[in-house]
Amino acid sequence: MFKAFTHFFYLLLFFIISQACLAQNRDDYKLLWEIDHQNNTKKSYLFGTMHVKDERAFKFSDALIPALEKSEMFALEIHPDSVTNSLGDNFFASGLENSFKRILTADEYKRLSKRFYEINGIEIDSFPLQHPLMIEAMLSEEVERETDKRTFLDAYLFGIANNLDKQITGLEKVEDQLPPIESIDDEEIRRSVLEILNSNAEERNLFLEKLTDIYYRGDIEEILTFATGLNAIDKIMKKRNITMANSMDKIMQQSSVFAAVGTAHLPGKFGIIELLREKGYEVRKVEATFDNPSEEYKIVPNLKKWHIDDNSELGLRVATPTKSVPLDVVDKVRTMTATDLIYGGTFTYMAIDLRETGYNKDFDYVENIIKNQIDESNEELISQKDFKRNGIDFTEILIKKGKSITRMQIALANSILYSFFIENSIDEINSEYANAFFDSIFIYEPKFPASVWKTNKNDLGAYSISVPGQVQDLSRIVPNPNGDENTLYDLKIFTSQDKEQEMLYLLRYNDQPMGYYIDNEDDYLAYFNTYFSERGTMLGEPKAIEIDGHKGFEYEVALSDKYNTLAKVILRGNRTFMMLAQKLNETEKVPKENKFFKSFSFNTFEKTVLDTIITSHQNYRFNFRKESQIETDTLYPTNSEFNSSITYSTTSPTSGGVYNLQQLEFKKYAKHKSVDQFYTDYLQTLLETGDTIVSNKSIEIQGNEAREVLIHNKNTHIRQRMRLLLHENVLSLLLTYLSEEELEQGSSDAFFNSFVILNKSKTKFDITSSKSNEIFKNLKSKDSVVFENAINAFNYYIFTSEDYALLKKNLNRNYGDNVKDTRVKQNIINELFLLDEPNTLATLKEYYRSGKAANQTKITILEELPLLSDPTISETFFELIEEDKPIRKNNSYDIFYRLSDSISLFTDHQETTLKLIETNDFRDKLLEQYTSKIQYDSSYVKKTTAVLEKFMSYSMEDIENYVQLDLRNTYDYLNYQLIHNYINLIEVLRLDDPEYVDILKTIAQSVEDRNWLKTEALFTAIELNMDISPQLMTSAFQDLYSRFELMELMISLGRSSEIPQQYLEQEELAKLSLFNSVGNSSDAYPDEITYLGEMDHLGKKYLVYNYGYSSASEATEKPEKVELYMGISEAQQSIDLDNFELNDVYFNPSDLTENWREDARSFLSELFSTE
Repeated sequence: MFKAFTHFFYLLLFFIISQACLAQNRDDYKLLWEIDHQNNTKKSYLFGTMHVKDERAFKFSDALIPALEKSEMFALEIHPDSVTNSLGDNFFASGLENSFKRILTADEYKRLSKRFYEINGIEIDSFPLQHPLMIEAMLSEEVERETDKRTFLDAYLFGIANNLDKQITGLEKVEDQLPPIESIDDEEIRRSVLEILNSNAEERNLFLEKLTDIYYRGDIEEILTFATGLNAIDKIMKKRNITMANSMDKIMQQSSVFAAVGTAHLPGKFGIIELLREKGYEVRKVEATFDNPSEEYKIVPNLKKWHIDDNSELGLRVATPTKSVPLDVVDKVRTMTATDLIYGGTFTYMAIDLRETGYNKDFDYVENIIKNQIDESNEELISQKDFKRNGIDFTEILIKKGKSITRMQIALANSILYSFFIENSIDEINSEYANAFFDSIFIYEPKFPASVWKTNKNDLGAYSISVPGQVQDLSRIVPNPNGDENTLYDLKIFTSQDKEQEMLYLLRYNDQPMGYYIDNEDDYLAYFNTYFSERGTMLGEPKAIEIDGHKGFEYEVALSDKYNTLAKVILRGNRTFMMLAQKLNETEKVPKENKFFKSFSFNTFEKTVLDTIITSHQNYRFNFRKESQIETDTLYPTNSEFNSSITYSTTSPTSGGVYNLQQLEFKKYAKHKSVDQFYTDYLQTLLETGDTIVSNKSIEIQGNEAREVLIHNKNTHIRQRMRLLLHENVLSLLLTYLSEEELEQGSSDAFFNSFVILNKSKTKFDITSSKSNEIFKNLKSKDSVVFENAINAFNYYIFTSEDYALLKKNLNRNYGDNVKDTRVKQNIINELFLLDEPNTLATLKEYYRSGKAANQTKITILEELPLLSDPTISETFFELIEEDKPIRKNNSYDIFYRLSDSISLFTDHQETTLKLIETNDFRDKLLEQYTSKIQYDSSYVKKTTAVLEKFMSYSMEDIENYVQLDLRNTYDYLNYQLIHNYINLIEVLRLDDPEYVDILKTIAQSVEDRNWLKTEALFTAIELNMDISPQLMTSAFQDLYSRFELMELMISLGRSSEIPQQYLEQEELAKLSLFNSVGNSSDAYPDEITYLGEMDHLGKKYLVYNYGYSSASEATEKPEKVELYMGISEAQQSIDLDNFELNDVYFNPSDLTENWREDARSFLSELFSTE
């Protein structure tokens, strides 16, 4: 980067070189011209230069040095300081277009990039671009010869003038040399670049050789001919010549000057010589003699003209030959660079302020810098030495980078890392210039000036606060912590520093995402307890505070467990404020009496501007904000009386208040007793925990009955104001969520009062009229859409006693195919149950026995009978089930569920129940009800001994049948829950007779495909201290699925000595931890786990495994192995059986590579740094 920077600086300073300049006869040498002043006896000089190191160019006439010595000023085309300033302001600006990507083809641009990198050592895409002509000039490499001088001719003359203490000036500005980018034709740029890319090094060297030869002869007429042939004498050149002639004229009014400009600017009708003559100056050639071969002028640093950068905040003073300019190389690192115009070195220095980023006294920053410098394969550390300068420890290194050498000096002081370096040839990095740069370095104790505090009034945030120094805006959009990708938080963040007092101040405020509001202040504030705890150590409990009546908390925290911090969190309506004052050193505390906090105050909210008009449903109009969110919902469930909705949401940018308008469209069968009753009922669905209705009054909107409601909630200062309007088939709900002060300001009035009914709709809809007949009429429709809409009406339509006869009548009608008919009858029966009329039971009993009831309808009647208030339901239930038992087709057969809740099934109806248990299809469901009662009341068994014995008489038979997969797949009663409940009964009642031991052993040994049933049975046997074979225990311990729970059980029973020792070894415990952790997080346990080895990371020991899954979803399927993944188990220092627990486990879902140890270390480093 710095090599490219130096190259760029030179090209900019000496861009128009001797555009034509060069046989060995020098009779026509006309490069030096003398100018007689008009108003005094002084003489000035004009000399044509060439930007080369070729020794021939330095064989100038005997008169040149004396002429320069006699002149009061020395002028270049551009003053070096102008280049420096322009460099920062124009050429290294960000966000500039790389015009070559637009102009060149992909292949052409690839060639350009390659050439640019080869010459400059930096990618063209990474180089700050401004002017294509400058990039073109950086595409040709300098030709080096052994006889070349150390520097360029023009730079050499500049160095002499500098040594002679001449006043340096420039004849034109940078922009005079370069035309505006937009004025250059794209095709011209493309043609010029391709000419350079298509030329080879030999051609370029021949061209430069010819040019140098012409310059050596010094014939400016030949130079003019050569330049004309190159089309160099264009309008830009002519304009520049006029500018330089005018500048010389102005200078010569007061002083004598030696002007060194590109030779092509001198000759011709439009050259500087002729232009000066036109201004009345006598300009004549200085006769050239070459009798005294000039010795090379010894140029030494003129420190009086060096620029001094003295930064008291960083405690650094350093001198450079030209003004240093900042480079944004690394964020938050102050990097400055300057160029030695005379010998071409780059002087660079940087300071990394560790006071802000966190100084770690145990980290070797100097060694880290050195390591980073020699990371590339072409970089070699030549030497390294330590020394002191003014009592500060320094390290100097020499690094070879390609053809150049870098000399670097590094120091760490005042918690600031300083580095200084020069890049050049080996001779130049040890030259007087280089030594002068390094010798000028002076590091002292930093000192910050006293901060100036200013009051910041933020109209949008509606607050004022005093802050020190400059305010930095770090506002940003962040994801919603709850994971909702559609709602983002717009955090307004402002920071400032009082560097003298080593204090950092931050103010952050945010509203809720569009349409959201704070519904529970305590929960919301509790979030900050977690927020600060995750970022440091809480110093004491949060303190409740108030600012201008607004609730909040004050926190004292050691951020990063180091920096004392005071924070205040305040809620103002729907807006959250967080103020933070933090010490930047680890030894001091933030003063309790703090100007930052004391100055904070709330301002009155600015008015919310509703700047747009919205028309909805083509029949309603209201005022709203342009920046709003519209959400349409057409997927209302079938049990909803609403068909669709549209919601408009916006948030006030001045207060965070939320404005909503929701319009819901009713389905055609919706019905309510009255509009007023509907408002009352619907309002209840809107209330949340803690809500209190403060006011609820009837109003009219354009003659339509409406409601206005104000709701307060004890958990928040947000107040809900709403209006409900039912107009035709549309319910409009206008809602605002505002603070009390906003309500008092009348902020919502403009919104509510802007709502207008346009009366353009022709929909006829009456919410209070009966739709019963229409529903049954449309249930007969052959149109599937009409039928579905009608049958779904049962989900929300409210039938009344007046509809009983209609329901009974339609229960006996036929509705087409069996599926349709069953669906209709199911819904009619449900409505009859809900009505619970005196004749309902008789009607249902009659229908059950009629022969028209489908099997599922019978099940429904039996399941729902207990809902009726008729006292004879139990007798009816037993009658019907004995007469006509419904066929069981699946596990959804809960005909006893409600019955056992409403009657004493196992006591008062024990005889009947004992008969029911004998029926396979009933037994599992009855056992489920019985086990449930026993669990809550173990004394219940004394009343039901016969029932228990009846169940257990079938237990072994049921278990043996369950083990047989073909039987299990045939009979629905043979299910997981049945076996689980048998185990449950044995455990709860502690049945330890031999027959029960056999039951548990059979389950534990024979149920191969249901791991948890096996585990439950074994654990119950162990808890009941039953005699278990060693083979069964061994098998259980071998099974990773149950091993941890089995070990926990044995430890809790005081039988830890029976745990095989091998499973208490680190490797096996780590493997078990991985198995459980992976399985619990993904609901799929790995089939294969292989130990890879152990490793250390940050002082902890880890055991690394790979694991894989089978793709089979059922036990009967043939498994196929997939990719292996990495699992890392953190070893316990010692296994404590009194506090037995699994290891912490980290697993990487990415595929495992061969270098598992490096993968593991990289994964852990990234994981812990993220945390």
